[in-house]
Amino acid sequence: MPLLRERIAELSAVEGMLSKRLSRAPAGVLNVSPHRGGFQYFRVTAKTGRKGEYIPERKMSLASAIAQRDYDAKMLAEIQRQRGVLEKCVAKYDVSVAENLYAQLHPARRSLVAPLVYPDDDFVARWSAVNYSGRGFDAGGPMLMTAHGERVRSKSEIIIADALFRRGIPYRYEYPHELLLAGARNRKRIVVYPDFTCLNVRTHREIVWEHFGMIDVPEYCQNMASKMEMYLQNGFCMGKNFVMTTETHDRPLNSMMVEAMLERLAG
Repeated sequence: MPLLRERIAELSAVEGMLSKRLSRAPAGVLNVSPHRGGFQYFRVTAKTGRKGEYIPERKMSLASAIAQRDYDAKMLAEIQRQRGVLEKCVAKYDVSVAENLYAQLHPARRSLVAPLVYPDDDFVARWSAVNYSGRGFDAGGPMLMTAHGERVRSKSEIIIADALFRRGIPYRYEYPHELLLAGARNRKRIVVYPDFTCLNVRTHREIVWEHFGMIDVPEYCQNMASKMEMYLQNGFCMGKNFVMTTETHDRPLNSMMVEAMLERLAG
């Protein structure tokens, strides 16, 4: 639905631009006649005959303006048709009907059914209830805890986790993903543990969030590049199902950067 509404807004903007341009377009009908391997152009108005007034080369901008006007008029009609179709779709399409069918079933029947679409609350509850084993912590390491009561590895991860929790965005910390090793010819797979695997509640899609905290260290930066290559090879795309934040010793994690990522996750 957001994409449909965005497209309607785009069409409306183009419609306004074309309407304004058409209001300034010259009048008349453009006739085109073959002439010595090329074409001659004539402008037909109420004051000219059926053949029209010849448009010389020096006034070819007039022929272009009339031709552009005719094209714009056809394009305007098509844009108005498309916008009307989309507006009817938005008015009549209610995704919540399909999502609520499962919730409206009697509990005795609901336990027997595997729905195609879960209501958001049910989906989030099932997603959040998944049990998994993340990476272990070294003995004697610092006890860094989030507001949600889970242990993480850095203060920057506390900032991210607390921001996710505050926004109500479900996430899993260091949830294991099995990925194809970048450049492996024998299709070798390894398990990686992204910092956060987040859930877009609206789309029911997962988004991996990696925080790279020492990109000013050459060896760390090399490992980051290899990891990014592996993510790309496994279908992760920046801004769609993958986001990242970075920091250096002199430039710690910026809360504004975190908030920008949160807007993308919630969108």
